[in-house]
Amino acid sequence: MIENPQYTGVFVGIPLPDVFIGDLVCVQDQIVHVIPGLRIVKPKYAHLTVFRIGSLSNSELIALEDSLRAFLTKNSFPDITVKGLKGSNQSRFLSLEAFPDDFLRGLRLKIVEDYSGKKVSFPKKSYPHLTLSTWIRKDTFNLILDKFEIIEDITSSVDWTFPIQEMAIYGKPLANPRVTTIIARVSAP
Repeated sequence: MIENPQYTGVFVGIPLPDVFIGDLVCVQDQIVHVIPGLRIVKPKYAHLTVFRIGSLSNSELIALEDSLRAFLTKNSFPDITVKGLKGSNQSRFLSLEAFPDDFLRGLRLKIVEDYSGKKVSFPKKSYPHLTLSTWIRKDTFNLILDKFEIIEDITSSVDWTFPIQEMAIYGKPLANPRVTTIIARVSAP
């Protein structure tokens, strides 16, 4: 398990099977922090990405990459590989890839950047079972997914120097009773 007080915040809004409090949550194309007490249970995701907000030194980035590799090796994730560091100084991230299970389905939603506190709506596309609304304010970021169970809410401050651009949702259809939603807020160091 990766535990470092530097990585204090996590932004999550994903329905996933077999994901509960205590899991490591990684979201494709999104800023996500590895925070104490969170880990992956099973590699059931088509594409996982761990993002790190902020400016890290090269040694810190290498240490984070090494920690992730060690974590995956220790916990026997044979289908997941660490692709390496990418991005700029303001948004460095590690990319993890896994082979998907047959049941996996994905949904990409764009988040409209808005610092004025207005409500931002998302198109349902061809997924009528999902309703997503978001309120973006400078001091907090609330994500609400209707018809999903909220199993976590981590409160922290938000630094919008690093705006959130998009997120991805993976999991079984809503009809599966084991699908839950983890909701948290993000903070930048």
